[in-house]
Parts: sequence; structure tokens; C-alpha cells
Amino acid sequence: MEKKCKLIFVIPVYNESEIIEKVVDDIIIELKDIDFKILLINDGSSDNTLEKIIKIKDKYNQKVNYLDQENIGHGPTLFKGYSYALKNNFDYIFQIDSDNQFEISDFRKLWDIREKYNLVIGFRKNRKDTFIRIILTRIVRILIQFLFFVRIKDSNCPFRLINKDLLIECIKLIKSDTLIPNIFISIIAAKKKTLFFKEISHLDRKTGKVSIVNIKLILFCLKSLVQTLNFRLKI
Repeated sequence: MEKKCKLIFVIPVYNESEIIEKVVDDIIIELKDIDFKILLINDGSSDNTLEKIIKIKDKYNQKVNYLDQENIGHGPTLFKGYSYALKNNFDYIFQIDSDNQFEISDFRKLWDIREKYNLVIGFRKNRKDTFIRIILTRIVRILIQFLFFVRIKDSNCPFRLINKDLLIECIKLIKSDTLIPNIFISIIAAKKKTLFFKEISHLDRKTGKVSIVNIKLILFCLKSLVQTLNFRLKI
């Protein structure tokens, strides 16, 4: 058994009833030699995701905790998960989404270098996302370089290991309603020169649906831009 340290997986969940149990099963089976907890946050799912999460909690007992809330969006849900992790004094926070687009075995690539960097992010070299999402990532990369003078190749990847010391600093600068907290955390880590990327696999999305599309996506981008400009004034 590996030396114990307080590690928590923060997993926001929205309408992923078809796959969330497999995601949790894969984590627990793959990482049975590591001591950790899992926090599932149901963000007001309209399907039977909550019932599946309760089933998972019953199945794994103390290994899994969950929060249930009205829908507030992915970013604010992450903020709530990160705040929970700090309140409960976890040393490392691993954030992964619930859509099963990652190989959990890649976790070890990040875990093995946790003492060298305060933020290690997976780099999706062969990314299996929609064209618009890939284009948005490139636009964000250019915007970050222009505004913050750092180059970050995959700033919003939801496969990341965060040291609590960095997260404590970040939470002070990020508001609870922030739409893109992971991007802001990446920027802070990059400016502190404590950010590192490891190449990971990325899988096709086979279940669920992307919740932010069409006009919602446009409004999301506009509000995110305003928040980014305000964040620029803080650092």
C-alpha cells in the first residue's frame, strides 16, 4: 500500500446516469493501492443521476460522498467542490469530469510527479471533442497569452491534480460564480511557474449531451470574457 496522503476526486455530475457508476468503478478498481475519497456533486440533473449517485454511495460507503444541489453550472459546481476539499483538509485535489472521456490509468502520470509541481494537467493531444470546442480552446490560448503573458496549451482540461497550497491561493482570487475556475487556476499556476502538462488519452463521448450549445454557448463565452477581464485586474 502506498504511503497515505489525503487525496480527493472532485467530480461534477450533470445528466450522466448512463455512465457515472462506471466512472467511479474504474477509479476505485484502478487505484486500489492509493488512499483517496471521491466527491460527486449532482448539479441539478434532470434524469435519474441522483438515484445512481445514491446507489454508488451505498455501494462504496465511506469511500464516496456526494452533494446534491439545484443546477448552478459546471464552474460554480467546481468551486463548491474545491471549497469542500479545502474545508476537509485534503492535500491533493484531482478534478475529473463524469463523461468517461479519460483513461483513469493516466492518473498515475500526474500522481507520480505531484511533489514537483503544484498543478499537473493532462494534455489532450488527440482530442475527441466537437470542432467548436477545439476552436474555442485555441481562442482561449491566444487570449490568455495576450492578457496574462503566459502560454497554456490546454488550460481548461478537466483532468488535473492540484496541490492544496495552490488551491488556497486561487480560491482567494476566484469568485464562487466563476464560469471557468479551472482556466483561472491554470493561469495562476503558470505565472508562478508551477504548472506542468502530461500527455493523456482522450476518448469519444458515448453518453450524455453537451449542455452548453447555440445561444447558451454564445452567452457563456461573453460572460466568461467579462470575468476574465475582471480577473486580469486582480493578478
